[in-house]
Amino acid sequence: MAQGTNLGSAFYEILPDLDKARFVAAGAAAGAALAQGINSALGKSLASANSSLMGGFTKAFSAAGSGAAAAFTKALGGSLSSAKGAIGTMTTLASGIRAVGTAAISAGGALAGGLWKGLNLASDATRSLGTHLGIMSFQIQIVGQMLTMLATGPVAAATVALTKMGLNTAMNIQDAVVGLTALLPPGYDVEALMKRLQALAVSSPIFAIDQLSAFTKKLVGAGLEASRTEDVLGALNKIFITYGVTGPAAEKALLGISQVFMKGRAYGEELTGQIGEQIPIWKLLSDVTGQTQAQLVEFVQDGRLTSDMFADLLIKMGQLPGVMAGAEGGVKTLRAQWTIFTESIQQALGNAFLEQLNELRWILRDITPLVMRLLDVFISMIPTGVRLLSKLVEVAYDLEKRWHALDDSTRSLVIRIASIAVVAGPALLVLGGILTVVSTLVGFLSIAINPWVAFSTAVAAGLRCLARAPVPSSIRWV
Repeated sequence: MAQGTNLGSAFYEILPDLDKARFVAAGAAAGAALAQGINSALGKSLASANSSLMGGFTKAFSAAGSGAAAAFTKALGGSLSSAKGAIGTMTTLASGIRAVGTAAISAGGALAGGLWKGLNLASDATRSLGTHLGIMSFQIQIVGQMLTMLATGPVAAATVALTKMGLNTAMNIQDAVVGLTALLPPGYDVEALMKRLQALAVSSPIFAIDQLSAFTKKLVGAGLEASRTEDVLGALNKIFITYGVTGPAAEKALLGISQVFMKGRAYGEELTGQIGEQIPIWKLLSDVTGQTQAQLVEFVQDGRLTSDMFADLLIKMGQLPGVMAGAEGGVKTLRAQWTIFTESIQQALGNAFLEQLNELRWILRDITPLVMRLLDVFISMIPTGVRLLSKLVEVAYDLEKRWHALDDSTRSLVIRIASIAVVAGPALLVLGGILTVVSTLVGFLSIAINPWVAFSTAVAAGLRCLARAPVPSSIRWV
């Protein structure tokens, strides 16, 4: 019995405390009833057998003789004593069976209860996980949409803009190289010239590379040497910075200067108009020649100021102390720095794409047949589209007839409904967006709060169950 009780206690210790008392009581009652039934049945059967045997043998031996009867009675008494000892052993065995049964029933019931409780907890946890995953997936989608709108879209737009800028710059540089190669003497390093023009464009807040390359082609085409053209451009850069000549004003001044070189002489029309309106050209000429403005006007009117002389004068103007000081200060302004910044980006992109132009050319050559086949498909769909458009026009005329057939009150009602529909669409979109943001915030808040609520609820429930559950006094803990 001690071993049976210990075995029951071992099973008992692995079970949850909340179910111990109930299942122990049920197991004990069932074991006691079983043992009592076995004892009662065995006792009645043995008593009945004992009575029948004793009566039969007593009558038999009384007839045969008292001596023989006494001998048989003594022997039978010994047998009955042995039978009673066997009955005691069986009773002890029944008690042991009852104890084992009690422990087994208690352990089995507690095990079943613990398994039931564990499965319930697992079910609740799985259901809660599914709910949280659903909320999380919805919130991830919302965040993805927001990131697409706030990050992916702008990045894509910036990528397109930068690609366009780089390709245009690379193609302009390539076109300029081709044009200058045709103008300059054979063997001249045109690419090195373009590198120097690009460096000037990057450092200049006035000129972009397309302006410099176009102006260089004009002056070289007018007969000015490439090296002197670079010197003229450097001087004009300083002069324009000093006097704040940018944008359309710089374009106008460059146009006037290029006309001087194309005509071969400087005339008052260009000096007073296109050039003089942008920079104080007469004052600068006076500073570098030492002559008065009246003398310079007379000199120009006589046609004695050639384009070569004018180029030398422009180069000397860039070396004047006032111009050099003004240019040094002019590059420090915010506008100048911003222009240099954007031009640096443009030139870097242009050079990067310039290295890939040959590869891009092969790609365009290879993709052209595919694009043309797709274009053929589109062209084949044009007649169908035209017929569909014609049908739509017919439908529009039919709707117009139906519209004019309506009375004034019906048309007024239709106009009101249409007006509401026009306004309702954007309004619902805005409201939906607001509610989506609010629901997302609430979802995040619920996810943050829920673990603490579940924890506090579980602790409270556990404390209440522990307070209400009785502790069995008949259980011996091992």
